[in-house]
Amino acid sequence: MARKQGFVPNRKNIGLILKEDSGIAAALDDIAEDAAAKAGGQVVKYVTDRQARSVVVDAEAQAIDGTATKAMGETAGQRSGRNQNGGFVSRSQWRRAFATGLSDAEERAKATSGGYSGLPERKQK
Repeated sequence: MARKQGFVPNRKNIGLILKEDSGIAAALDDIAEDAAAKAGGQVVKYVTDRQARSVVVDAEAQAIDGTATKAMGETAGQRSGRNQNGGFVSRSQWRRAFATGLSDAEERAKATSGGYSGLPERKQK
């Protein structure tokens, strides 16, 4: 049987990059330190088959309030299912918003809150 054509990733090199690249380490440190500062925790660095960072917080605070989870969500720019900078969370939200033909992204996002039936072209005349 012939080998498949197309892109074939070099898994050994990808693994090596994920494990040893200083740029990836810097990006992980930046994200983890920001989340740790918001959560009041500390960053633990470790390496498995790739570099990783862990934000360690008080177990009780995490169990009751989800402090580390909330801090990571804020750091990633998402909270309560909505993108912090006013963007779209899902592809369907984007499609519905652009169907209205509004020019401003924030206005399109607001227009989608009523769902597909709330679009102007779907309203009863």
